[in-house]
Amino acid sequence: MHATDHQENLHGTLETFVGIDAKICESQEKVRQLKASLKECKTLLHCKRDELRRLWLEDVKYKQMIKILESMFASPSPPPLHYSTCHPPPPLHSHTHPCSLSFYFLSL
Repeated sequence: MHATDHQENLHGTLETFVGIDAKICESQEKVRQLKASLKECKTLLHCKRDELRRLWLEDVKYKQMIKILESMFASPSPPPLHYSTCHPPPPLHSHTHPCSLSFYFLSL
C-alpha cells in the first residue's frame, strides 16, 4: 500500500466525518427550535389556563341545562291542577307576581 492509497482513504474518511458532523449540527439546531417552540406553547397554555377553565365550566353548565331540558320534555305532562275547597286560590291583583301563583298551586 502506498502513501497515495492512505491519503485517499483518509480523505474519504474525513469527507464522511464532515457529512456526519453536518447532519449532527443540523439535528441539534432542529432540537433547539423544537424546544423553543414547546416552551412558547407551554407559556401560551399557561396564559390561557383561566380562559380554558372558564370555558370548560361553561360547557359543563350547558350540558347540565340540556340534560334538564331533555328530562323535562321527556317526562309526561303534569296532572291538571284542581282548586282545593279548603284553600281557595288567592285573589288576582295587578301587583301579584305570576311566580307566587305557581308556588301556591304547587304547594297544594
